[in-house]
Amino acid sequence: MECNSKNDAAASQPSWWDSWWKNREQRRMAKTKHDEEKFVETAKIYQQADRWEDMAQVMRKVVKLCYAQKKDLSAEERSFLLDAYNHLIESRMNSWRRLRAAENHLLVSLPSGDVSADLDPKAKDDTKLLNEEIFEVRKERRDVEWEIREICEAMIRLQDDFLIPLASIDSACELYLDVRKRYYKYLEEIGAPQDINDVFFYSF
Repeated sequence: MECNSKNDAAASQPSWWDSWWKNREQRRMAKTKHDEEKFVETAKIYQQADRWEDMAQVMRKVVKLCYAQKKDLSAEERSFLLDAYNHLIESRMNSWRRLRAAENHLLVSLPSGDVSADLDPKAKDDTKLLNEEIFEVRKERRDVEWEIREICEAMIRLQDDFLIPLASIDSACELYLDVRKRYYKYLEEIGAPQDINDVFFYSF
């Protein structure tokens, strides 16, 4: 009986492996927290310098570091993330809308039907130049669309994979869902597939 008691007591004692692992995890979590704070400070600097791409990049790292700690973003971190991505997406959506309007205006200016035989040489040259201009504007619009898809995909995946699962309060969860919905609306506006996992998501 006494022997068994000693064995039970020994079994309840943490082994050297348990102690080593616990200390390792504590050091790892401390480093993760330190890195999180460092990246938030870096994001502040990028915000002041209007470096939105860089700010978005470091805030993605903050999201993943918070996820590793199994915690939600702070209110400040949420604000930084949304600010960075809002600047990225709004500038490109404004560019896309202007390019789309310019493309439509040029298309309306094209002669209707097959009237090339009726055009004089100068008119034919003008039509050729118009078609070339349409091609260039359309190419630029599609380049911007590609950037919009990348931004929207990144933001939606952040919501789905990291932020929504760890939302600590209802208001934060509602915010993440609203953000997710808004970025899907951007995709809808440019005519992109609504499934970001679709193999054709980046096709035109």
